[in-house]
Amino acid sequence: MADFRIGDWQVQSSRNRLVRGQERVTVQPKVMAALELLARNPGATVDRDTFLGELWPGQIVTEGSLYQTIAALRKALGDTSEPRRYVEKVTGKGYRLLPDVVPDSGPSPKRARVPIAGVLIVAVSLALLWLLWIARIPGDDPIPAAEAVRSVVVEPFLTVDVGGGPAWEAGFSQVLLNQLARVEGLRVIAGPSDRAADAALSGTIHREGQQHRIHLQLLDRARGAVLWSERFDGEADELFELQDRVSAALLALFDRPQTAPLFQVEEPEPNLFADYLLGRALWAQRTPESLEEAEQTFRSVIERAPTFASAHAALCDTFIYSTVYRDWPSDRALRECAPLLRQALALQPDLGEAMASKALLLHQQGELKAAGRLFEEATLKAPNYAFGRLWYGNFLRREGRLAEAEAQHAIALELAPHSAMVRRGLAYGLLNQGQVARARRVFSEALMLEPDYGRRPVHEVEFFDLDVDRAVAFLRWQEAYPAQYRADPNLWITTALVKLSLGNWAAFEERMTAASETPLAIRHYLLYARAVAAAEAGDLAAAEILFRERASLSRNQQQFALPWLASLARLGRTEEALALAEDHVLLLASRTVGEENLYQLMGYAALLREAGRAEEGATIAAEIDAWLNDHFDPRDLYHLEWLAARGQSEIARAHALEILEAGWLPNHNADLFSTQRMRALVLDEIEFDRLLERNRTRALATLGS
Repeated sequence: MADFRIGDWQVQSSRNRLVRGQERVTVQPKVMAALELLARNPGATVDRDTFLGELWPGQIVTEGSLYQTIAALRKALGDTSEPRRYVEKVTGKGYRLLPDVVPDSGPSPKRARVPIAGVLIVAVSLALLWLLWIARIPGDDPIPAAEAVRSVVVEPFLTVDVGGGPAWEAGFSQVLLNQLARVEGLRVIAGPSDRAADAALSGTIHREGQQHRIHLQLLDRARGAVLWSERFDGEADELFELQDRVSAALLALFDRPQTAPLFQVEEPEPNLFADYLLGRALWAQRTPESLEEAEQTFRSVIERAPTFASAHAALCDTFIYSTVYRDWPSDRALRECAPLLRQALALQPDLGEAMASKALLLHQQGELKAAGRLFEEATLKAPNYAFGRLWYGNFLRREGRLAEAEAQHAIALELAPHSAMVRRGLAYGLLNQGQVARARRVFSEALMLEPDYGRRPVHEVEFFDLDVDRAVAFLRWQEAYPAQYRADPNLWITTALVKLSLGNWAAFEERMTAASETPLAIRHYLLYARAVAAAEAGDLAAAEILFRERASLSRNQQQFALPWLASLARLGRTEEALALAEDHVLLLASRTVGEENLYQLMGYAALLREAGRAEEGATIAAEIDAWLNDHFDPRDLYHLEWLAARGQSEIARAHALEILEAGWLPNHNADLFSTQRMRALVLDEIEFDRLLERNRTRALATLGS
């Protein structure tokens, strides 16, 4: 476009420059393109879609990119206060240029003469600055530009609040993290984190009355150097535009588009976005009270802005969290989520978070193919959404695709290292792969992050050995969360096994009968519980038949072959057990002893010994001895059983008695021969029965008090 004039300014399009007298302002090409578009439509309003189509053809960008561009244009023109003199916003429509556009056919302003002394002074000054620059850190490589950053940790923002008010700031940092999570080719990690990353984004939110100031800086993590720093100011009723300006500045900084926009809202009413941020902050607190407040807040936002897709998705997120932190059964949460997700995706079809939640809903409804496809699409649209990765990993785990599940959970953990929910998901994946020691460690890390969440007693029964305290806590949980308990028949099976540990056969049968009569109970879990009961009653033949049937149900042959193998070994059918071990159990990466295959190799070595092939198993046995020498756990019955088999029965017995004295109960949920194993270690059957009965009586007395 040829040069032209508006008001006091000469616009030199080819040079991306504005000139007013001796004042020269160079602008970014995108800013000049916006001015040219306005100048081609003098006095007319240019709408948002025209701007986006002209300035960012073929790219997915948010309105924040346009806000940032217009703000930069106004700053260049000196048009930063009301009333506007150059660029006016037409509410709900777009922007228009106020002054007349006059073609500029005159010569460019003459270049001013600069005295030679001035040139020398400038040259010397620049040389000194250059010398200081190269000497700043001797031997260091140049600090990379922000565009070179491929991974960033978003640290929690510091808040300075003068005068109080609703605490929405935590929601602001979460929204900003979600915006960055959509930047193509950028791995975004929720801080604080010590994981490897190119840069760290930190910030301060200062709030005083209606005024808000956000200061952000991007640090090179390797050198500690500041790559970028900027301040953003706004009013309380302009928070939506403020976050869009911040997001647009970061997109421009990284010089990469987003996979999909996070928000598509036209002109939100004052305080609407502040309420959305408040809801997100309440949601992140993860308490029954805060989730109830978050629910009411998001409902209010949706009522005032029915087309705000992210608010619909956020309300669904609140319901999903309610299955962990409130007494909500999963079917209620998903039932409430269904219309919200339909609306969110109708309004914004590429909203990755809503896609992931919809995939979760489809998974729960048994629509597995559709769920799998949608999970894959969600990870493309929102690749840094940790909970989407977590849910996809859970889906893959239940499909028997354990290695893929672990990969998704590992990504989720990298993205949200301080999320207890993510760590619990990874722990379950490891548990299903038989990596018990690793699973327990990861679950323990989750407990350190979040020790007081509602479902802890349920999870502890599944991860740790059973004792009086855990049995009591689990049974009391059922009373505290009756809706969740009634809605999950698989918990009825867990209850049946805990009741069996307490010696209550009538309660075991009652719970198993109820679970058997509903199609929602997992069949392989029913078969497992029935087989454990048969073994507990001394009917090993019946237990073997049930375990064999269970193994035939699953594609994950190794996991379900182990109990069948153990029942064959107990029956003395050693050759059959060895054949099964060599067909399924030993399909491991190697036979080198480690915590991931220790129990399997212990069983295999014992079978070789029983089969008269002790020499063949000698190398494995020696490796197990060496491993236990460094990693022996006196609370692990398998370790004690190995110790007894190696001729140290009295040492094993002493440790077993300590475990019993501490409140041990048979761990039927994880060890099908728990009772038989402990009885053999104690050596004295009468003493074992006495201590076990004492523990059972103590648990029942505590429950009755």
